[in-house]
Amino acid sequence: MVMRFAIFGVGAMATIMGVTIESIYGLWFLCADLVYVMLFPQLLAVIYLDFTNTYGSLFAYIVGLVLRIGGGEPLLGLTPFIYYPMYDYELKAQRFPFRTLSMLVTLSATVLMSALMKVLFEREILQRKYDIFRCVVNIPEDTVRIGSEIGEMSVMNPKITKTYDATADEGLVLMNGGKMNPALEVRDISLGDINTINRSAVLPPPYDSINADDSDALPPKYDD
Repeated sequence: MVMRFAIFGVGAMATIMGVTIESIYGLWFLCADLVYVMLFPQLLAVIYLDFTNTYGSLFAYIVGLVLRIGGGEPLLGLTPFIYYPMYDYELKAQRFPFRTLSMLVTLSATVLMSALMKVLFEREILQRKYDIFRCVVNIPEDTVRIGSEIGEMSVMNPKITKTYDATADEGLVLMNGGKMNPALEVRDISLGDINTINRSAVLPPPYDSINADDSDALPPKYDD
């Protein structure tokens, strides 16, 4: 339900922006601006900092959005409510590189909040049940954490994937959450067996193997 409302809201805002804003270049520049400020720091953190988590990402996303929107955006008609150093009151323009500052603050917020939440949960200052995003200590049983040089990824573990029997049908075996027919069991077949099967299925039988009673099945012969 939340996803449906989010899709509807984002679609409505995108439609309004597309109708009211006259500059396509301005929309492209604004998109690149928001990606640089809010998403680029999180990409760096996910790739190179394995302890970052969802709490730090969400907190940094909100902080970066506030800092960026606070600097104003003439394309959207937003007046600034955060006056950075060197602000030009006559032209009502920001002279300070607040976009880069917002990006650096977003990166720092991601790192600091992720580290803080990691310490709070691992030292049991916060109980395990409060890990609502299930990314620090309350990790689902059917996932494992794989360490690598570029970070960590949570993937499904086929060894501990639960087996369910919802139909209790004797002709079906449920494995890894899916149905499998026992009659379709995969066997090890050599290349020679495959060639034999293909020849028997495609080529007609030789004349020598046909009995005299099956002479009607032979094609007619024409004399030269």
